[in-house]
Amino acid sequence: MKTVYWATFFMLFASISFVWGQSLPSTLTGVVTDTAGASLPFASVGLVNTTVGTVADENGRFSLYLTNGIRQTDTLRVSLIGYSALSLPVNVAVAKLAIKPVIVLTPLSIRLREVTVRSADWEVRQTGNNHVDTRMKTNFALSNKPRQNLGAEIGRVFRVPKQGAYLEEFRFYVSANNFDSTRFRINVYSLRRNYPSNSLLQRPVYIDLKKAQKGWITVDLRPYNVFAADDVAVSIEWVNYGGKGSYLGIPITMPSIGAVHLYKYGSQTRWKKFGQMSACMNLAMVCAPR
Repeated sequence: MKTVYWATFFMLFASISFVWGQSLPSTLTGVVTDTAGASLPFASVGLVNTTVGTVADENGRFSLYLTNGIRQTDTLRVSLIGYSALSLPVNVAVAKLAIKPVIVLTPLSIRLREVTVRSADWEVRQTGNNHVDTRMKTNFALSNKPRQNLGAEIGRVFRVPKQGAYLEEFRFYVSANNFDSTRFRINVYSLRRNYPSNSLLQRPVYIDLKKAQKGWITVDLRPYNVFAADDVAVSIEWVNYGGKGSYLGIPITMPSIGAVHLYKYGSQTRWKKFGQMSACMNLAMVCAPR
């Protein structure tokens, strides 16, 4: 047993030592699984704070294109709601995947929230931006490499009443779409300095669009029992597509007084924040009377 352990250690050490002095490969490939070996669909894979990122496919497989300027000490991060994120220096990740092309995420121990029975006098509030006919529009599909702009997110900050609220329904408007099929992940974050921070979801929320589907898309958040004690950010993240396509966009209103628009180019990149701007999306909340 000890012989096997030390042999494995020296193989990994030798691989890391070799990679450290060599140029990085042009592509990293592998599969993301849980500790039982089951594949994890749509895990986010990318180099932290760079534009290099993607999302694993429905079988957990990914290909990550490493562009010029990537350093061996840059950090590869793999994450998925419900699992502990894994971070590795990119040179260590290269060596690890060369030995076995698998990245394993460990499930988080999640305490289920209590389900609250709401009385009839609770207030329903809706907030957001309903302007669909605007001059400005976004496009999620910005990369000419397959799947390399997946993980892009567009969202906005939503103000929550002081007494907190349960999130009931999220809506967003798709103004342009020529993809055969599209999948979005809906994310709900707490805020830190008006930037998205920790996820308030305990499991992923996905919504699928049919071929070239446009118009209002409605997501029922009630099954996820999301309670927000303070302001939140809600975003749509592009995680998958099928067939051909080149444009996938939603309207942007500017100026939008008091709004905070959020954008992330791809998986594991930094958020960008824009004041007085808003994507076409709104949020319905239910809160106790004041």
